[in-house]
Amino acid sequence: MKKILLLFIIFFNLLYSAEVKELPWPRGETFLTFLDKYAIPNSLYFNLEKEDKELCSEISADAKYYLYEEDDGSLNQVLIPVSEDIQLHIYKDVDNTYKFKTLPINYEEITQSIALPITTSIAYDLKKATGSPMLAAQLKSIYDNTVNFRRMQKGDFIVIKYKQKVLMGRAHSMPEILASMVEVSGKKYYRFKNSKDDKYYDEKAKAFTKTYFFKVPLTYKRISSHFTKKRWHPVLKRYRAHLGTDFAAPRGRKIYAAGDGYVEFIGRRGGYGKTIIINHRNGYKTLYA
Repeated sequence: MKKILLLFIIFFNLLYSAEVKELPWPRGETFLTFLDKYAIPNSLYFNLEKEDKELCSEISADAKYYLYEEDDGSLNQVLIPVSEDIQLHIYKDVDNTYKFKTLPINYEEITQSIALPITTSIAYDLKKATGSPMLAAQLKSIYDNTVNFRRMQKGDFIVIKYKQKVLMGRAHSMPEILASMVEVSGKKYYRFKNSKDDKYYDEKAKAFTKTYFFKVPLTYKRISSHFTKKRWHPVLKRYRAHLGTDFAAPRGRKIYAAGDGYVEFIGRRGGYGKTIIINHRNGYKTLYA
């Protein structure tokens, strides 16, 4: 573990002594088109293991990635995040061949509390005070239509205790609200997160979080590969992630939607092959590959 972290730190020190570009991942760009752009052999991708190919399909449009180019415009190294915990690392080795690794994202997690009166709007005031454009959206979602935020006026009050992952001095992923109080027209509304079930409750222990039930999409014999965000592989000596669950079943077995929703995508996606994505309208999507 120490060797991996040391190499990771050396990599960043090397990068930031040179010019590193922070760029949004272009819409429509795939891992293979990125390789083509830098004349990197497609064999780098096709020689990957199944789990790594699937990770290459998880790159999100507009996600920030870090690019270091040589003076001639060729690629030296790039870091591409695919989840909150894992990033793809493509780099030019000493023999001028390109290599692929998965690395952990070493973020810092901080807990903060904020109390402020409303001066303009809840979204504007929270973003100005915390720098996070997502905190207001998170706050509204946990009150689940029990509070009319449009009625908030100047002088109303909010208090929030939350956790935030921070990467290179900036917010990384969505904040997690631990407790909050919203005062509207003199009436106070409380929410407290229970870490045992991840639900929110008020001061009288009444639950306010909707629960969405998903079913296993087939009658299966066994799970052949479990979900894992970040796992150190003792044989390969590197991090591996599997951002899904593989079910092993006889060929021809019927597959069902895990919940109600509408089909958002049908086609092929990188390492997934034939893919269907269902949008469940409540912030969740499921992918079948």
